[in-house]
Amino acid sequence: MTQFNPLQTIKRRFFAMRNGIVADTLRKAGSPYRIIFGLNLPQLSEIAHDTGCDTAMAETLLADNHTRESQLLAPMIADPATIDYCEATRWADAMVSAEAIDVLCLKLLRRMPDPVTTAIRWTTEESPESAPLRKYAGIRLMWNLIPQHSASLRPVAAEIARTGGDTAPLAARLMEEIDFLAGE
Repeated sequence: MTQFNPLQTIKRRFFAMRNGIVADTLRKAGSPYRIIFGLNLPQLSEIAHDTGCDTAMAETLLADNHTRESQLLAPMIADPATIDYCEATRWADAMVSAEAIDVLCLKLLRRMPDPVTTAIRWTTEESPESAPLRKYAGIRLMWNLIPQHSASLRPVAAEIARTGGDTAPLAARLMEEIDFLAGE
């Protein structure tokens, strides 16, 4: 009798839903993953819905940084109540693409306790070289927090936009969005 392996079940679903055209397009665009099934977010959301909240599986998928869909699915099934600043930082630093950071912020980090402090710390502290996407993650997390926290986020975004760097254009767009929603 074979033993039930939830990870194998998820990987089989990745394989069954694969889209070669999307996978090839991502590879040609320079995606950093060795394994790309080409699933889209609605497909991954369906798998996440069927899987439910499963912290152990989320950790297993997070550790699989060679497979695009594993990194995208992990934050969809993790429990946001278990994520504090240190855990959020560990998750952000484990992601290997901007796409994975976007999903992490949208599906998990915006729902964690006190996401504003995390976003501000990531955008204002000097990230180590081993965490090239952390500042980007802070700004992307801010985008997900605009409706409720624009007053506390705007000064931080303004400072990032003023000082320049890789994330300055994104911070400038964030400020524009905050101002637009405020009617300014």
